[in-house]
Amino acid sequence: MKLLALNIRQGGGTRIDPICSYLIAQDCDALVISEFRRNTPGDQLIKALRRAGFSHIHHNNTDSKQNTVMLATKQASNLLKIDGCSNEWSLIGISWAGLQLVGTYFPQRKDKAGVFNTLETIASSDHNVS
Repeated sequence: MKLLALNIRQGGGTRIDPICSYLIAQDCDALVISEFRRNTPGDQLIKALRRAGFSHIHHNNTDSKQNTVMLATKQASNLLKIDGCSNEWSLIGISWAGLQLVGTYFPQRKDKAGVFNTLETIASSDHNVS
């Protein structure tokens, strides 16, 4: 099992083609892409990953200028419900290959506290995220 996490910086922008080539060349089973944006470069990334066999792609639906996080897997993965985060775009989780994978995008300054608190709650709980 090979997992790659990459911050594509501000949605990738004009760098999206080499970013797509790099991600596909790594031949991973799962990807965690931070600073993903649902805009034209983001749509290009999704299309390239689908062509490369990533059949399960999950991301938060946000404004086209909002950084978020995307998870992509080749094997089946199911979206997990994560409650209690201070915003709707910093965390996304999946159940995949017997694991629970949570992708994060950390906002600036004090806004990080809510994300860290949610992650701490998830990590310290005796039960799985549902």
